[in-house]
Amino acid sequence: MLDSKLKRTVACVATLLLAGFAFGGAMPGRGTDAYVQKGLLAIWDGIENTGSSRQHDANITAWKDVIGDRAFALTGVTITEDGLVFDGTGSSSRGVLAAEDAAATFGLAGGGTMEIVIIPDETSGQRIALQGPAGGGAGLSIGIDASNHIYLQNTAYSAGVAYNWRGAANTFSVQYLAFKAVLNGSGVFRNGELVPSNLFGGSDYWGVPDAKAYVGGRARGDDGFCGKICCVRLYDSHLTAAEVAANAE
Repeated sequence: MLDSKLKRTVACVATLLLAGFAFGGAMPGRGTDAYVQKGLLAIWDGIENTGSSRQHDANITAWKDVIGDRAFALTGVTITEDGLVFDGTGSSSRGVLAAEDAAATFGLAGGGTMEIVIIPDETSGQRIALQGPAGGGAGLSIGIDASNHIYLQNTAYSAGVAYNWRGAANTFSVQYLAFKAVLNGSGVFRNGELVPSNLFGGSDYWGVPDAKAYVGGRARGDDGFCGKICCVRLYDSHLTAAEVAANAE
């Protein structure tokens, strides 16, 4: 039988393990296989940040897609254990995906779903987290406007969601094409829950991106994102509400 000291040690280790699992479930960063795989076109993951090699490198200068090794070339980005931290300076702190790679990923997601996991800093002002390439539904941007609202825009439509959520981890899922009719039925989910369509409104003021894709900023080089981006996922179809919820857990 275990003596009392050893029993206490075992109990303490078990408690720490259980706490670790519980804490890990709430962490914004997860391994690639933890997400819905059906229709997954591309995934840039903060943990498995070296592409198909499925490793983590604290010194990467290119954030690679796990499926096709298509990489955002990084400038002025700090790598953490589960994401990339951008300092809000725009062209001095962002990632750029070449046009051919943007077409092979974002371009194919034009009728599907884009998801992003972000932790915005407590810095005020307009901040763009992700900007897809121009053309149809693929020209979708997502970020924060000056009023602390989540803001969405593509080549012809824009909308702001009235939430103040800086400083916390948020998963946003945006259904392409459905977004164009957002006033008639939201295609946007926040942390697994559908955003009511009556929360949208706003004007088109971010401009149309070029053929490249940008993370942590936009083509023009201003309005850079300030905070951490943990994951970007692209799907070739609309995820179901259950699938969106599973990815947001």
